[in-house]
Amino acid sequence: MKKRFAYLIFVLAMIGLVTASPAQQAFADDPTPVDSVEIKYPSPREIEFPDPVQVTFTVTTDDNAATILEDKDTTTTILSGDVNFEVDSDQLTARAKQILDQLGAEWTKTPPSKVTIVGHTDSVADDAYNLDLSKRRAKVVGDYLSSKAPGLSVTADGKGETQPIGDNTTEEGKAQNRRVEIRAEK
Repeated sequence: MKKRFAYLIFVLAMIGLVTASPAQQAFADDPTPVDSVEIKYPSPREIEFPDPVQVTFTVTTDDNAATILEDKDTTTTILSGDVNFEVDSDQLTARAKQILDQLGAEWTKTPPSKVTIVGHTDSVADDAYNLDLSKRRAKVVGDYLSSKAPGLSVTADGKGETQPIGDNTTEEGKAQNRRVEIRAEK
């Protein structure tokens, strides 16, 4: 596709349908006769085009329990820690199970090649406690999904408070940081 487009630009330039450069316009405005003018156009192989634009779709549930980011190669589901886990616990709520049931049902039809689950926390407790809680939450989600879609390749880990996406000095930022990310590669 890139070669065809480059060739089309080359042909259009050769027949004069592409706007002339400032240097070419200067020659056109100069009434002095010129025997010949050499204009060097790049060959189609010399024209560089950027990679296609990555498009990411974002969908959030009405209750903010999950946000889904989808692009060409991956789907990332982010579970809110406030809606999907009991406070200061790795116990899934009924709402979390609904979301995970939907993922599991979808994956039994079209399983992803690999699923990576990463738990995160805010910075309220000490580092070691938060790391342990994030690992436990990721493991619980991974175990639940594996029970719904047998044969799924799942890895689970926790990062504690080390990768915040919100400001840990505000309640809203802390809530953003309490999350579990489920990344499914197609």
